[in-house]
Parts: sequence; C-alpha cells; structure tokens
Amino acid sequence: MFVKGFSLFLVVVLLSGCASYIANEIASPQTPQVTGNISEWTIENTFCDAHSNCMRALSVKDNDLINIDLSFSSKINDNHKIWQYKYNIDEALPLKPLNKQLIFIFAGYSQPTEILYIHQAWLQYITGADVFVIPSADNSENFQFGLDFVSPIVAEIKRRQPEKVHLVGFSMGAVAAHAVAEQTKNSRLHLIAPMTDFKQATKALWKILYSKKFYTKLISIDTIEEAVEIIHKNSKTPPENIDIIRKIQSTTIPTYVYASMQDRVTLASHWENVNAEAMTLKKYEQLNHLEMVALLNQGLLVDFTSQLIGRKVLKSEIETIGLMCDGADVECLDKMK
Repeated sequence: MFVKGFSLFLVVVLLSGCASYIANEIASPQTPQVTGNISEWTIENTFCDAHSNCMRALSVKDNDLINIDLSFSSKINDNHKIWQYKYNIDEALPLKPLNKQLIFIFAGYSQPTEILYIHQAWLQYITGADVFVIPSADNSENFQFGLDFVSPIVAEIKRRQPEKVHLVGFSMGAVAAHAVAEQTKNSRLHLIAPMTDFKQATKALWKILYSKKFYTKLISIDTIEEAVEIIHKNSKTPPENIDIIRKIQSTTIPTYVYASMQDRVTLASHWENVNAEAMTLKKYEQLNHLEMVALLNQGLLVDFTSQLIGRKVLKSEIETIGLMCDGADVECLDKMK
C-alpha cells in the first residue's frame, strides 16, 4: 500500500522537484506509527539467516485466541464497511485445517504491520497455522523492495520445517512473497492487488493524490520517472528482479491472484493475458487499491479464505469469515451484537 508514504514524501519536496531527493524519500521509512500498546496482543520475533542478516516479524499471543472479538471499520471514499469476527469459548471449536503449517503476511508499501493484526489473529484462529506479519519494504535500512527480508524468512522456514507455507502478499509485499515461495518447498502464493509495475504504480498514485493540487505544475511526471530509476539503481534491484508476472509465467507454485478492475495502482489488466497453469486469477469490478488491501469486500474475503483453507467457503459461514456489513446497514450491524 503506497498511499500514506507517498503523501508524506511528495508534500516535503513540492518546491524542489529534485528526482534524487524524491527517490531518497520514497526509499526511506514512511510507515506511520499506530497509537496504542500493541505489545499486549503481539510478539515481536527476530528472524536471521546464516550470515546474521536479521529482520523482525510479528506473531499473535496465544492467549488472545481463547475468546476472540475482532472488528475492523474502514471508510474509503463513500464505501464504509465494518467487519467483525467473534468466538465464544463456550462454542464448539472450529476445525484447524492448516495445523502444523505457516502463514506469512507481507505488508504493502507503508502499510503498518500493526493494522494487519486483525486479519492476522483471525487467520491464526480459523486455520490453526502460525501466522507472521512481515513489515513493509520501507521499514528496511536499505530499501530493496522487501527482497532483503527473503533470506532470514527462508532460514526461519527451514528451521521450523512446516508441512506447507502460505505466503500472502499485499501490493508491493507480493515481490518478497514470491521470492520466498521460489526458495520454499510446498509453498502457496496468495497475491492481493499485487504490484506489477513500480513505475506505473508511482505515477498512478501521483495522479490520484495530486492531480488537482496547484503545486503539481512544479513537479513533472518526468521527474517522478527519474526518481523511480534512481531507486532501482540505488537498491541494486533492476525492474526485471521485481517483475512477478514474468516469474509467475514459468512457475509451478500454486498462485492465487486477486485484482480489481477499478484499481489504478496495481492493474488487473496486467494479468489478463498471463498464461500460467499454476495461477488462478480472481477479478473484482468496483474495488480501489485501498479497499483491496484492506479486504473490504465479502466476495474477496470468501474467495481468499476458500483458496487458503482448500475448500469452498460459503458467504453464510460467519464462523469462518466473520460478518461484513455496510456502515449504514442497521439490520446487518445488529447481527454483530
């Protein structure tokens, strides 16, 4: 998810128009801090490879999953959705279809790992897998599109020796998710609004966020494109290294791609002509980028859960997918009580 990070760096450089300065701001930490003491719910883990390259990942404390009451409310433009998942200890325990397996959730650009706690706790509860959230690429000391996280994660997977590994990549997080899958046995890829073209995504966000601002005349699209080239050079990551479409066309890794026709940041059209036997594409009509990465659609939630746990999930299975309501739907909201 690029939006918050780009909002910060573009305002800072309005009058400079300097491509190198813009590139530096993009590659610097942009993830906003989340208020509240999340240490009450999560554990911070450190993964390291054999060369002492380390990174952090968040997991869920087990005691949070005895009585569970999760809710997520988001209003994006005119779309106000509220999702809630509840479980009472007096109810029958659900099946744990992914027991002895791992799930890694890769945050999109500038997407706070703490915000993903809601989906992380839900997935750990309904699947029985150990679920980890991997920080967004801009959390790295040296920005590399998240590829510097790959080696420590692969080392941790080998140490744990799970039966299967499910890699969930949001937006830019799809780059690292795919790279880990390439080095992991029995892996499954779930890519939600995956970034297919960094330059296109950057320019799209520029137009979405700033096309009507008076200062856009001071910074040209050419300057933004130049900044993108500088990022590739400084990160030593050429565009072909993050071209997940090209890589997926030749992979045998089961891959599930979720994309929206209304997402102008990560285009669904990029996937329409992809010929890959191991890939399943699910398309949606009316969701923008933020709605996709927040899973703010019941159809998307059902499709993703079905592919993850390996069976057809029904919309009526609130014990599995929870309840998704429009913010103004009083009747639906009453069911949450």
